[in-house]
Amino acid sequence: MENNLVITKKDLQKSFWRLQIFGLGLTANNMSAQAIGFATAISPILEKIYKDRPHEERVAAMERHLNYFLSQNTATGMILGITSALEETTNENEKDAVIATKSGMMGPLAGIGDSVFKITIQAIAGSIGAAYALQGNFLGPLLMFVIYNGINIFIKYKGVILGYEKGLNFI
Repeated sequence: MENNLVITKKDLQKSFWRLQIFGLGLTANNMSAQAIGFATAISPILEKIYKDRPHEERVAAMERHLNYFLSQNTATGMILGITSALEETTNENEKDAVIATKSGMMGPLAGIGDSVFKITIQAIAGSIGAAYALQGNFLGPLLMFVIYNGINIFIKYKGVILGYEKGLNFI
């Protein structure tokens, strides 16, 4: 792209919080799965990149990210970061590569994310919480919630930041 790199860490944090708060599950539907949530999360990035660009290019950018998207929630942080880097560094005639890369990461990262987060970490956090709960300690469920979500949120955040910083080299 003709412009220099314009995305800041603050922009990435804004996208992360949109991904975290609005999430992918809140907007999931049968037609585009989690695409609305992903588009909501990447919109601050697109606004910054396309601020001085023609309106048609901004519309096309948002429409690109409203196509079908489905991946594991925590792994989506990395996809968001890499996609942001690609949006910023590719020309308009190369935007098919952005979607191809994003689509190509959905399945593999969903598999890794499900294995690591939904099966392993959730089971470990649940076991720790259950051990306390079985002793009559009401902090058991809270401990499970804090362990699981603390790891999840941290990994998602680092995924956005590292995904952006490393771009395609991360893959």
